[in-house]
Amino acid sequence: MLFISFRIDPSFSSSPVFFAFTAIYPQDENPGTSSSTLSGHLKSRGTYLKGYGAVTTKFSSISKDDSLLSGNSDFSFFLGGKGGLTIQRFTIGASLSMLVNSVPYKCGDKDHYPCGSRYSDAVLSMNYGGAYFAYLIDVIDFFKIEPAFMVGHGYFRSMDSDFWEMRYGRKHRFFVMEPEINLVFVVTDYFALGIGAYFRIITAISGETKYTWKDVSTMGGSLDFRFGRF
Repeated sequence: MLFISFRIDPSFSSSPVFFAFTAIYPQDENPGTSSSTLSGHLKSRGTYLKGYGAVTTKFSSISKDDSLLSGNSDFSFFLGGKGGLTIQRFTIGASLSMLVNSVPYKCGDKDHYPCGSRYSDAVLSMNYGGAYFAYLIDVIDFFKIEPAFMVGHGYFRSMDSDFWEMRYGRKHRFFVMEPEINLVFVVTDYFALGIGAYFRIITAISGETKYTWKDVSTMGGSLDFRFGRF
């Protein structure tokens, strides 16, 4: 039986994780009447403004042996949010993700407490986010294909496995890119489900650490619960 222990870095959890964008349509159906809203102004010119906010879950792995897509790795579960405004088919917004299950930290010679502690183990704390871009391709009314791309930055560090201690090691910052492809199923006018696959590419890791870009770059799957106008 698999047990997942959830651990969230409080310094990251205060960030605005969830985004909610809803479209506002003009009440006046007379096309000759000007609208007082941006979406109404765009609609009168044949451009539709919509948007959504989503709870996102991501499933991937963290390598143990400095190998890209290694079989010797730990399961990782990321929880976060994303959202944006959609003009016609193009979406621009933001995305945030944080590691919430316990992954053993690979301690190096330069790492301090909690590495080397006799009383608790060091686990990995990892968070990242950035700008999010996507394009919707209609297949049928309730099914869409969405190529997407996220670019931004983040950090990882060691964290005490004792929940009540919550002490941290030094932050190692990095640059991240994440291309993905989503299958979007529109359940109602205000709810959609996204199932996707992505490749996380991490580089430019700061500081001395035993982790390399190969350890934290990997393929993964995602499940999104989207709320907005579709």
